[in-house]
Amino acid sequence: MLLNKNQLGIAMIEVMVTVLIVTIAVSGMGLMLLRGIQATQDSSQKSQAMWIVEDYVGRMRANQAGARGGFYALNPEDIDCEAPPTQLCAETYEDGIHKGADDCSIDEAIQDKNKMATFDKWISTCGLSPSIYDSPSDFILNPRLTSRCTKESDRTSNYTGNKDCIQYSVSLKWQTRLKQVAKEEDDDDEEKEKEKDTNVSEYTMVVRFN
Repeated sequence: MLLNKNQLGIAMIEVMVTVLIVTIAVSGMGLMLLRGIQATQDSSQKSQAMWIVEDYVGRMRANQAGARGGFYALNPEDIDCEAPPTQLCAETYEDGIHKGADDCSIDEAIQDKNKMATFDKWISTCGLSPSIYDSPSDFILNPRLTSRCTKESDRTSNYTGNKDCIQYSVSLKWQTRLKQVAKEEDDDDEEKEKEKDTNVSEYTMVVRFN
């Protein structure tokens, strides 16, 4: 008597091949999605960085006497966010109470100080409140805004008595990912922490004054 031995169902090897193909496809799609999210985040952070730099440049253009006097050179290490300027040159709210802007007009009798520039540097670096997201710098990682005078004029400023600064380079650096800390053993078999390299992005703008 002849036995009918037709194969029924799916062999185990076919199931494994199918699972492997699906796994590779899903992994590829996940990697593409991750790269897409990263590209979107990088683009968003660059837009915020451009906004910060352009806002600072706009403040300089609005106070050209202070800019030409060199008061907009900025080193973030020189700014103490816990100690705001004694005069706030913009309207603010404190505990829900409206406070008008202080008088920050130029006092030509004081050649080593420009109240508006002092406020602009502080507000651009620190923001009004550490508990409120009131600055684009709150949305990017470890922003570092710097500004330096890169060209001086031959003429002397009536305001400061120094040569006018007619060109600034304003730049913002920020990290594109958090620092990762790895532990490794040294020669004495003791663990020590070592920081891995971090990707750093930068946006720079050059501004000139007449």
